[in-house]
Amino acid sequence: MKIKTIVYTLVLGSFLFVADQSMGQVRPQPNDEMEERADSLDMAREKAVDEQKAEENITELEKEKEQAEMKAEDAGRVEKEADEAARETKDAYRAEKKAQKSRKQAEKQAKKAEKARQNAAKVEEEVDRKN
Repeated sequence: MKIKTIVYTLVLGSFLFVADQSMGQVRPQPNDEMEERADSLDMAREKAVDEQKAEENITELEKEKEQAEMKAEDAGRVEKEADEAARETKDAYRAEKKAQKSRKQAEKQAKKAEKARQNAAKVEEEVDRKN
């Protein structure tokens, strides 16, 4: 009976050991599920990282847009000042041209007046000589 008990114990123990090994090989479902969960967690982390990068890119683009708008405003201001300076230069040129024309006319009139005075003086001298 002792031998039977020992044999049964050894057989039962080896059966449980073999059954446990075979059951360990048969149970891949929990590992697959865990891998799927791990994969989904990895995908979720990657998605979160991608979203964070996208938000950072959007923030950078918004900053660049603001800088571009400021540069555009500065360029518009400079262009407006240049247009005003060009207009003022054009007006100054016209005024100078008009002033030169007026001086020439004044000089012509002065010469005419001088000639008229000289002629009047000659006429007076001739009248005085005749008298």
